[in-house]
Amino acid sequence: LALIREIGPITAGVIVAGVLCNLILAWFLLSIGLMIGSPASVDGLPSNWVVKDSAVTIIEVQKNTPAEFAGLLMGDQLVDFESTADVKSFIDKNLGKEIEFKYKRGKEINVIKVTPNANPENGNGALGIAMDKIGIVKIPWYNAIYEGLKRTYSLTILVAQSFYELVVGAFTDSKVLDQI
Repeated sequence: LALIREIGPITAGVIVAGVLCNLILAWFLLSIGLMIGSPASVDGLPSNWVVKDSAVTIIEVQKNTPAEFAGLLMGDQLVDFESTADVKSFIDKNLGKEIEFKYKRGKEINVIKVTPNANPENGNGALGIAMDKIGIVKIPWYNAIYEGLKRTYSLTILVAQSFYELVVGAFTDSKVLDQI
């Protein structure tokens, strides 16, 4: 209340209205994105959600690993595999042996030869990739409004927690200041 008296009720109202408009805009944009279709992990989705063009997709390539040396990039889609479990099984069966992967980058399908590490180090996988089954997910409008609201809420909480940890960490942890 002292802050409101200091800055004035009109200024406080403008600040609150700005924050609320940002939240409403985020809700609207997330809902629209879910209605028209957006890329998402397809594992465990409800059955009434439409999934198109799903593929096992590389979501991270670790440094100094066979995947990086072979030229695989984030976003490459592994062809001929139905699930991430299929890829893991294929790699595990061929540790230390040269294997061949078909992958799709953009509209091009390429073939790459790579040898998975038999003894991966430092928590890296044998190939050095993280992957997920990604597809274009489209939700019926009546579900998209609710899902957009849920995602807006969870993202708002995550951002608030991150800012809190940043501010607290700036005063209690020298590593945070180094990163800033």
